[in-house]
Amino acid sequence: MTLSTAKAFFIVLALCASCAAEMAAIGSGPLKVGLATADITPQGTVWMAGFAARKKPSEGIHKQLTGSCVVFDNGVTRLAFVAFDLCKIYEKQLGELRAAAEKAGIPPQHVMINCSHTHSGPELSEKRNAD
Repeated sequence: MTLSTAKAFFIVLALCASCAAEMAAIGSGPLKVGLATADITPQGTVWMAGFAARKKPSEGIHKQLTGSCVVFDNGVTRLAFVAFDLCKIYEKQLGELRAAAEKAGIPPQHVMINCSHTHSGPELSEKRNAD
């Protein structure tokens, strides 16, 4: 674990603990916590995010990209923290994430989404991928 990864982990852990304490104070039931991590590395070649001057797509995979989620549920309120190894996401992806959250019983306003801003991930804009 690198120093920046460790620092980010402890910041998220502190944030989660403060949210969990707040939820426990206002909730009526036991606090349930769910964790998930998924490999989101694209297969094949892709255009890389943040490389506007690059004239060709990726040539391989150096490190796997992940998506992670922590969900808190106290029986009254459910909220989620979602993190992606991506440079950024666009409105289309945000809409899909909000719809998935609602399907899981999490109101969109109870979802916090973070991207690590890596330039080692895929470009998600439809404009660039149409080239």
